[in-house]
Amino acid sequence: MNRAVALAKEMGLDHRYIYQNYANQTQDVFAGLSPENKKRLLQIQKRHDPERVLSRLQPGAFRLQESADSTMKGRSSL
Repeated sequence: MNRAVALAKEMGLDHRYIYQNYANQTQDVFAGLSPENKKRLLQIQKRHDPERVLSRLQPGAFRLQESADSTMKGRSSL
C-alpha cells in the first residue's frame, strides 16, 4: 500500500480523500474531510450516540475519532 501511495505522489495523482471501501485499516479515511465536516460529524455522533453504542456494535468499521492519529486505534477486531 505504501508503494502505491508513494507512486501516486510521484506521478502527481495523490489525493487526500480515501474511499473507505478501498482503504487499508492503517489509513486515516477521515483525513480527507475538511475540519468543518469532521467537526460536524463528531457533533452528530455525540448527539445521536453519546455512549458510542453504535460504534462498539459495528465490527471492522473505521471509527470517527477526535484526533486523526487515533482512527486506526478505534477500529474493532471483533
